[in-house]
Amino acid sequence: MNILLMATFSYAGMGPYVCKIFNEFSHDNIYGFFIDDQQHYYRKNLRPSHPENIKIVQLDSNKLNKLLLLIDTPRRIKRAFRQFCREKEIDVVHVLASGALHYKMIGEAASTASLLQTVHDLQPHEAKKAWHKMLRQHIIYSKLGRLYKQAPCLVTNSHEQYDTLKKLYPTKEIYYHSFPSLVTQEVADGQMDVAETKGAGPYILFFGRIEKYKGIELLYEAYTHNPYLLDNYKLVIAGSGDMYFDIDKRYADRVVLINRYVDDREIASLYRHAACAVYPYTSATQSGVLSLSCYFQTPSLVSDVPFFAGQVRQAPIAETFANGDAGSLSASLEKLLRQDQAPMRAAQKAYYENEYREGQIRQQLLSIYGKHQGRH
Repeated sequence: MNILLMATFSYAGMGPYVCKIFNEFSHDNIYGFFIDDQQHYYRKNLRPSHPENIKIVQLDSNKLNKLLLLIDTPRRIKRAFRQFCREKEIDVVHVLASGALHYKMIGEAASTASLLQTVHDLQPHEAKKAWHKMLRQHIIYSKLGRLYKQAPCLVTNSHEQYDTLKKLYPTKEIYYHSFPSLVTQEVADGQMDVAETKGAGPYILFFGRIEKYKGIELLYEAYTHNPYLLDNYKLVIAGSGDMYFDIDKRYADRVVLINRYVDDREIASLYRHAACAVYPYTSATQSGVLSLSCYFQTPSLVSDVPFFAGQVRQAPIAETFANGDAGSLSASLEKLLRQDQAPMRAAQKAYYENEYREGQIRQQLLSIYGKHQGRH
C-alpha cells in the first residue's frame, strides 16, 4: 500500500505540525507532496527516507498568487500532483494541512485512491482583519466545507471535534490521532537570540500568530491593570499577523511587540528566557502550543476552553483562568509567577516524555491507513 502525505501551506503553525508527522515515518516507504512558499519551510525541515519519495513544488505567497488561488490551483501544480500520484501508484492520500484552495485537484485523487482529510478547525475562529482578508477567509472556509463533504474519511486531533464530526457526518469514517509536538529538530537545537528581547529582563510571553480568537488583548488588559505584573515583568507579544488593538503609549517601554515571522531557531530563546507563557485563547479546537511550553519547561497559563482544560486535567502542566475574564487572568497570572514553579516544570517534563513520545503518531496513523488496504 502506497501512502501519500500532502500539505498545501506551512504558515500559522502548520509547518511544524506537518513536519513532525511526516518525519515520524522517516524509516518507512511513505511518500509526500508539499507546496512550499518563499520561506522554504518544507525543504528545510522534512526528512524523507528516500529523496525520490518526496515532491516539493514552489508557490510564493505573494498577493497575486493568493488571489489566483481563490479561483483554482495553478496548472503546473495540478500536473505535478497527478504525475507524482501516477508514478508512485498512490493508494491513500492523506491531506494534513488545509487543501481548501486545492479541493478540486484533491478530489480528482479520490477516483483512484482513498482520501483522508485532517480537520483542524471545523468552524472559523473569531477574526478581526481587513475586509479583503475576511472575504478570503470566508471563501476558504466555504471550500473547506466542500472538501469535508467530498472526503469519505476525516481525521482530527481533538476528542470534542471527533464527537462533532461523528454527528455531522454519520456516514463517513472519522478517526482520531494525537496532536504532534511542535518542537521540530530546528526548534530544539535553536541557538538564535531574539534581538527585541535582549536586555528586556524577566518577561511574560505570548507566542503565536496574532489572531482575534487568541485573546491577546485580554492578556494586555490583565497585564496593564495589575501593578505587580507591570512593576516586575515586561510583556512580550511575538508573532506575525495584523495587530487588531493599539498599545497605549504609557506602556510602550513595558510591552515588547515582535510583530514578524519568528524563525524556528529563535523559539528556544523566547521560551527559555520567559518567566512564563500565556495562551489566553477565547476558542481553541486543537493546538500544539503547550508542547512548546512542556519541552522548554516554561510555566504556563491557559484559558479554560475545553481543549486546554482537557490537557491540564491529564497533568498539572499549566494554570487555568476563566475564559474571557481579564480579572481571572490577572489573578491567575500573578499566582503563577509568585508560586514555586518546580512542581509544574517537573510535570511538564514528564508529560512531554509520555504524550509526545517518538513513534506514537506513526503507530496511530499506520493503524488508520491499514483499514484502507485494498480499497482501490
